[in-house]
Amino acid sequence: GEADRPSHAMSGLRSRFPKVWGALTPSSRRFLTTGVALFDSVESISHSLLDMSPASVALAKAYETTLAERFLFPLRASFLAAPAAGGHSLTDDKRNDQRRALARFLSDPSSKPMEMGTLAFTLKLLLDNPGLVAHSTAMRALATYIDVLAEPAFFLAVDGLYATLVSITTRFRNGAAHTELQPLTVVEEFMGVL
Repeated sequence: GEADRPSHAMSGLRSRFPKVWGALTPSSRRFLTTGVALFDSVESISHSLLDMSPASVALAKAYETTLAERFLFPLRASFLAAPAAGGHSLTDDKRNDQRRALARFLSDPSSKPMEMGTLAFTLKLLLDNPGLVAHSTAMRALATYIDVLAEPAFFLAVDGLYATLVSITTRFRNGAAHTELQPLTVVEEFMGVL
């Protein structure tokens, strides 16, 4: 019945996304479920008539929520817990236009996570300027945290997380927010990225 629908939808998604399902938070799972449900619902309708933007927005929210909860919040917790955090000032980083968002996020436990585009910019800054680690507390914290992750190469490669974030923000999420219709084929492509 009606009560079984959410659990049936979740089990279907678990088998559809087996590599990532276990890493998703409850909020991410809900956003992913919404996006996939919207995507799947057009199979019985002439999809050329529909704008698929709501599905892209929900899928982007799922990715962004997972990124915040599995990467950004642990990054900040690691920075704040490190004995060096108190001894290294983020003052210079907060004054720098390019590093300000990261520095503010790291220093304020109540701040919202950086958005995907901002994180992409910050990763690109690190990739293009590895020497920043020597004199930027914020960039050093980011690089140090990435180094201990299971797959640091994904985070430190231009074609890794940076490329994924740029693709999601420019092609899928931002494309969904503007005046043109977003066709089903774009959402199909987005689901392939996930």
